[in-house]
Amino acid sequence: IKRYQEQIRELQFQVEEEQRQRDDIREQYLNAEKRATILQSEKEELAVSAEAAERARKQAEYDAADARD
Repeated sequence: IKRYQEQIRELQFQVEEEQRQRDDIREQYLNAEKRATILQSEKEELAVSAEAAERARKQAEYDAADARD
């Protein structure tokens, strides 16, 4: 019986360790998801800024050409 009790304790320890590892991995995954969401938002903001800068550049070129005429 003592041998079985020791096996049960060992199995319980293994289960607890796997649960801790699973929880750690889940936390890492959630943190990565949050980071990906933040980076996606920053990317979209940069794209909008780049488009606005391009429009401003084209307008400045148009204004400069118009002033020469």
